Amino acid sequence: MKILIVDRPLERWDGAWDDALAADAAPRPDQLPLTLGADSALVRPGFPCFLPDFAREGWEMRLAPVIRVSRLGKWIEPRFAHRYIDALSLAAILRPRGPEASTSPHSSFLPIFDGAITPGLFTPLPEGPEALLAVKGAEPIPFTLSDLRAAETLALISRSVTLKSGDLIIPAMFPAAFPAAIGLDIAASVLSPGACPPDGKPQLRARVK
Repeated sequence: MKILIVDRPLERWDGAWDDALAADAAPRPDQLPLTLGADSALVRPGFPCFLPDFAREGWEMRLAPVIRVSRLGKWIEPRFAHRYIDALSLAAILRPRGPEASTSPHSSFLPIFDGAITPGLFTPLPEGPEALLAVKGAEPIPFTLSDLRAAETLALISRSVTLKSGDLIIPAMFPAAFPAAIGLDIAASVLSPGACPPDGKPQLRARVK
């Protein structure tokens, strides 16, 4: 199982990616800010995320949507890409703290290391086009499923990488980041408007030690 991360703000989508899809071509490596991570980057359920020994300060936890790949595929057509997605979750990514985004959508590549990503529980995609990122103690962030560009992102990635069942794709980053210090405890869920987390439990629980 592998993790594929596109480091783009949720509201940003580059027209060059649409051009690559329309031309049935793979995007150039410098066009798509794609980072490949191994399963060792995932924090085990119930375990905290540990600040790296080599640098204890200067980190943030950024929330991101995660889609799960449900079948084997390569060079997937955009119109069929939704068939390769079976569930949605959240992840908290430990990353160096810095500017929100540069002026270029192609300049950011994540340093992914063991224990850098805390995944949440997977649930079916919300019904309807609208959803909320609900974070305990913070204002909810509304977004639409089309903002994720999940199908397009999966189709683009599949032109360079063979996707397998169980692979995880992070297609964008939410505008929600928290300074990462020992004791940070994040509880968050992706919900349909007006819904509550199942059984009152958050979809994601991320802790820092």
